[in-house]
Amino acid sequence: MKSGLLLLLVAGAVAALLSAWLFLGNDSTSPAAAEGPLGTNRVMTLSPSEEPALEAVEARLEDSADEATVDRRSLVTKGAGATAASAEEEVVEAATGPYTGRLVDSLGRPMAGVEVTLDTWENASRDAAGALQVGMMRKRKPASTTTGDDGQFELEPRKSLGRSLGVTTAVAGYSDGPIQCVLDPEKGRALGDVVLQPAVIVSGWVRDGDDRAVAGARVRRVDRNGDTGSELMDAIGFGELVESVRTDADGRFELPHESEGPISLLVDSDEILPKRWDGPTKRAGEVLQDIVIEVERAGQIRGYVAGYPKDRHRGQVAALLIDEAASDAETSGFSQLMAAQLAPAGDITTTIEGDGSFTLAGLVPGAKYRIRAITKNMFTQTVELSDAVDARAGGEPATLQFDPGTTLTFQVIDAKTLEPIETLTVSGKYGSQPAYLQLTESAEAPPDRFPNGKVTAFELRPKSAPAKLTLTVDAPGYFRTRDIVVDVPESGTVNLGKVALDPAPLLRFRIVDAATKKPIRRARVTVEPTAPPTFDLGGRRSRGGEGATDEEKESQEAAEAMVFGEYRVRSRGRSDRDGRCPLSMVEAPSVTLEVEARGYADHVQAPFFAPENDENEIVIELFGGGSLQAFVTDTENVPAADVRVECQRDSGERLVSHGEKTDENGIAEFEHLAPGTWEVRAFRRDDSLFAEGGRGSAAHPTEWTEIQVRSGQRQRVDLEVPAVGDLKGLVLLGNQPSPDARVSLASPESVDRTERMLEFQDRFAGMNPDTTTGVTDFEGRFLLTSIIPGDYVLLTRHPDLAMVVRTEVKVTVGKNSMTVRIPGTALVGRVVDDNGAPIAGAAVSVERRSDGDEAATERSFARSVLGSSAGATATTDVDGRYRLIGVNADADLAVVVEAKGYADAREEPVRAIADDTVSVPPISMERAGAIHITSDPEGAASTVSFVRATAVAGRALEMRAAPKMGILRAGNARIDGLVAGTWEVTVQTTSTTPGEETQISTLDPKKVEIKPGETAELRL
Repeated sequence: MKSGLLLLLVAGAVAALLSAWLFLGNDSTSPAAAEGPLGTNRVMTLSPSEEPALEAVEARLEDSADEATVDRRSLVTKGAGATAASAEEEVVEAATGPYTGRLVDSLGRPMAGVEVTLDTWENASRDAAGALQVGMMRKRKPASTTTGDDGQFELEPRKSLGRSLGVTTAVAGYSDGPIQCVLDPEKGRALGDVVLQPAVIVSGWVRDGDDRAVAGARVRRVDRNGDTGSELMDAIGFGELVESVRTDADGRFELPHESEGPISLLVDSDEILPKRWDGPTKRAGEVLQDIVIEVERAGQIRGYVAGYPKDRHRGQVAALLIDEAASDAETSGFSQLMAAQLAPAGDITTTIEGDGSFTLAGLVPGAKYRIRAITKNMFTQTVELSDAVDARAGGEPATLQFDPGTTLTFQVIDAKTLEPIETLTVSGKYGSQPAYLQLTESAEAPPDRFPNGKVTAFELRPKSAPAKLTLTVDAPGYFRTRDIVVDVPESGTVNLGKVALDPAPLLRFRIVDAATKKPIRRARVTVEPTAPPTFDLGGRRSRGGEGATDEEKESQEAAEAMVFGEYRVRSRGRSDRDGRCPLSMVEAPSVTLEVEARGYADHVQAPFFAPENDENEIVIELFGGGSLQAFVTDTENVPAADVRVECQRDSGERLVSHGEKTDENGIAEFEHLAPGTWEVRAFRRDDSLFAEGGRGSAAHPTEWTEIQVRSGQRQRVDLEVPAVGDLKGLVLLGNQPSPDARVSLASPESVDRTERMLEFQDRFAGMNPDTTTGVTDFEGRFLLTSIIPGDYVLLTRHPDLAMVVRTEVKVTVGKNSMTVRIPGTALVGRVVDDNGAPIAGAAVSVERRSDGDEAATERSFARSVLGSSAGATATTDVDGRYRLIGVNADADLAVVVEAKGYADAREEPVRAIADDTVSVPPISMERAGAIHITSDPEGAASTVSFVRATAVAGRALEMRAAPKMGILRAGNARIDGLVAGTWEVTVQTTSTTPGEETQISTLDPKKVEIKPGETAELRL
């Protein structure tokens, strides 16, 4: 098993790095791009009366109340010239009351007895983007209710959900994805009719070759119209974390909410080998039932760990496949990279039983594996407990020898009284790397108390012998003991003797009301090391990041060491009925005091200086605190909902900041603020527009406004943000509504970069309906809200379109409507080998010829690292024929073909004709060469090697073949798809060893001659 949360965090981080590497590091544009967007569809903003097809849709929209209209009339009168008001001024209260609506099917019939969940659209769409089982992460519980006999529902959550809501249901035969509802300001919280769209029900059985039922197998949808979260996790090699259904005792399963389209399922479990089942194409409302998926039973390795301690916990055995030829499963380079980082000891793990036995399941029959006993600690750190053993699935039981490592003992005492200290914590590091300390013989959680102060650390296994272990000991009421350096041998016992801790001064706090001087009970008092200060870098807050000074970076490094390398020391307690709270001082360069009590403003002192005499009482007076109401309107005097408001005050070295979103009436409330000067500003985020650089949403903050907060009073500040517009439209493909199209806005200046980012996102994560993208419904409609007025380019994508369609649009304040007509422009052709025989299953894509080498590099990178055919929208049939639709007719094009076992081929230049079909000459592909790279697999648990092949001579150089990438794992790497010629191979290795810094080494490049259809061997 793998840690779900960690995998997602690392996957997200790596994806961001890959995106930045591909797109943010290159600011160059082609000459054609500089002159203007190529292939822009010149359909401008249309009113309903100018577009008959859109008029029909608009008529249906007007009859349905499930979608909001935006009437930009003033709902309030804003005080002229006022920036702040006293508590005596009138305060606008937020509207209250329940959200109401009616749930109906696509024919308008009410849906009775259905559970309905309401949430913000941001939260609902994020949850639907990938229903992932992330470790033990606690899921939110949005407000829910049940519809009545007439389909009506009424629900009043504890907090406002803003203007844009997501309504989610789960009815078999209907989509369970969220339905976006945008409130009409004139109708309050009435949602009107919420239309539930039909879906496909898929059901059947999973059986093995002997017609036996397979119980407990996971079944999920994996095609492009399915869960895009599944596609992402499959791409990076962690599909087992995706939510799925399981077969019952009879092997039966049911998927009741599938979208229409081709039905492809993936079945897997520990008892069987993964099996993909490809079925027919189904339309919404249809049923696919009684299907039977036949699977193959998986192999197993059984074994025993000799010398395994009785009842030891957390031990595992990992299996790493080292005979790649025995497996038909293909993994991308990115999947291999993730596995090498997160599962260095093996992809498949199992727990060692108390008697030392283990069973590894889910293995490829007849394959060869390297197995080892391990312990996983400190995120991805792998501690080996035994030597590795090669084993074949289904062979003789394997035997591993347990490694007891080194045992370390010492006693912790008071430096003054010499009495033992029993309540303490211990941490350690090998060099700069955190060390896992096993403080119980059974490897359970560390004990709460150490009797007589005696501490024993078991199973220390340094990679080098001897290794230097640096210990840190903490105890409440004592200063931290640092820099205890121990030479740890490979085995044996090391006794450090006694470790003395110096008592820390006692701080005697008394918490009282500032006005009445009465004691405050149960106030929480915390003394802790001051967090690194935040620095304002061009409007961004940074903690020792880019642009920070050396001192700031050192402060950040110290903070990270405190969190990851040592226990974070803090002294915390609550005041008694007399307001008293004694605490011990903590040792740090700078200390922060924080006092919190219900109904009072927080008291923060940073830095905090303790009195010289620890007998003196430290009196802390808490103020009742003031409140602040931010009233946000736009430039049209309309209350601005869903706008983030921030207020902050600088308290010495600590920046105190709060953030809230405005409700439907444009109000954000801040309670229990400390008296003093606060700064307030509002952010209007345009989530329909990618920010410059293609990452995140565009933010439009107001200037900071200062306001004096007084104890016991409510202040008001008026803020103004830009007015926005909504863009409602219709996407037509071949004069027919096009469902499941994705539309995104980009500024004209960044349209090229944004288009490339979107294409990469689609390839990597699937066409994911997130907050930066609109998705057309079953009638081809879309709605983008809260757009800052201006000139934009609408980018329209669809899984069936070969290219992104660009449409210029001008958004004004209020309602905007448009129609996107996708011309029926197509290219057809045939792909053959060098003997003229058809090649089936080749991936075909089209690109602008002006993209040149940059597009070729991205395509090679996507296939090498992500395991996908970059931008491919067509696949050749058994006759080698393909058809590309949605092709741009205003530019010179190149048709690119990729096929397993063949070198990439392209046909250029190609010119399409608008609304017509053009035949492309046959494209011939030659057999590709490959490089098989081998090395010594020892140390695979601590190293990751990247292999890169670059064309340097021959046809490969003449054809400007893009570089290829691979990951060296278990001593093997293979780079396919090479054009004949001379290639230069470079290997870069990163090595992390406890006791040493991370090392990066690069081997001297080696040249390899590649011939068509042959594999060259390279030994490192």
